[in-house]
Amino acid sequence: MDKRMLNELIGKMPKKSLIEMIEIMIRFNSAAEQELLDYCQNHALSENKNMINQKQIQKHWSKAYRIIDNSNTYGGCSEEDEETACDEMDAILNLVRENIASWECRKEVIDGMLEQIAFDNSGFTDMLVDSAMEICKDEIEKEYFADHLARIGGNYYKGFAASIFRSLGKEDKFLETQKANLIYGSDYLTLSKYYEKKGQKEQALKNAWEGLEKCQGRVDELCIYLFRMYKGDEPTLWKLYDIVKKKKRDLDTVTELLYDYFKKNNHYENQKNMLIELVQCCDKREVEKWYKKCKAELQPNDWNEYETLILRSVKDKSLSEYLKICLANNNKAEVLEILKKQSGFVGWHHLDEDHRFSKKLSKLYPDDIAELYWKEVKMSMNQQNEKGYRHAVSVLKEIQKIMRGNKQVDEWNRKYAELLMEHKKKRLFMKILDE
Repeated sequence: MDKRMLNELIGKMPKKSLIEMIEIMIRFNSAAEQELLDYCQNHALSENKNMINQKQIQKHWSKAYRIIDNSNTYGGCSEEDEETACDEMDAILNLVRENIASWECRKEVIDGMLEQIAFDNSGFTDMLVDSAMEICKDEIEKEYFADHLARIGGNYYKGFAASIFRSLGKEDKFLETQKANLIYGSDYLTLSKYYEKKGQKEQALKNAWEGLEKCQGRVDELCIYLFRMYKGDEPTLWKLYDIVKKKKRDLDTVTELLYDYFKKNNHYENQKNMLIELVQCCDKREVEKWYKKCKAELQPNDWNEYETLILRSVKDKSLSEYLKICLANNNKAEVLEILKKQSGFVGWHHLDEDHRFSKKLSKLYPDDIAELYWKEVKMSMNQQNEKGYRHAVSVLKEIQKIMRGNKQVDEWNRKYAELLMEHKKKRLFMKILDE
């Protein structure tokens, strides 16, 4: 329909009739309402622009709210709905940045956000909190948001509310919120650092020790804080170590702190003890580092005394690291025995991934490695899928290389023929063999 036809149809209609017609159109078509708002946004008189801007905000929030509310009910939404909700929130923020919207309008949106934040099951909570902070224009509005967030939010968001109070200089509200939200070590640490900054060292330390005893989860941050506060006070540092050891949490953190302290102060005996302890209590990803430090820093007589214990700890922590050490020490027989014990399990593929260990044994123990590989072929064939078949074919090539290099051509031909006979009906396997 072009402009000429529109002019013939409605050009002479009175204003009241035009308004009634537009009302009917937008009542049954939300897209038409959005088009009308966009048009008015660009063409309205200046005195009407605030009203149109606020109506736009309400419209975009209504669309976002429906998606977020359903997401809270069902624990998520489709990617398409997620993208739509994010687009609507971006539109709201752009309108708030570019135009003046009344606090009443923005408060209505923030209250809706707080309602959804309280459920915290939608996947949108972080975005809602960040958006609400941007919608708030001054300290009074931010305090309003923080007051409600402290009341309805989970642990993390209560902590965020406390940080808002602190940034606004509302120290009474910060302390009240933070003290009511002491669950994890980081919560206690935040409060201790606050007391320390205020010159209340005794209160800071008291709170940190209390957190070490009561907090849930990790205690590493509190250990680092207390170690810094008591650095040089060895009896207290040992007390800290004993508490953490009894709790069996983050022992590697406090042990490493003590190791560094004793090394710096040339206390060899304590340094040695902490090193040996670290091999036993460290994360398995760190075991190689601490093994090497033990070997480099322990005196020869101590290394001879503790090497077996240290190697046992490495083996318990990480079998792959232990095998690397065995190969470096030319203890290939030990590596072979371990691989033999592992070969019956699927997990052995991870231990000997890409045959990183067994390849280094194939010249010294060709028969044993070939036998392990035949077992691996059998395991892969039992998977009865393309991935298993392709892996089996790649291992067969390695077996062929080992056996031919060991002058076992006839044995290879016999075993290979038996394998083909056993699996001749597996057409996909036979096809992969011919590639």
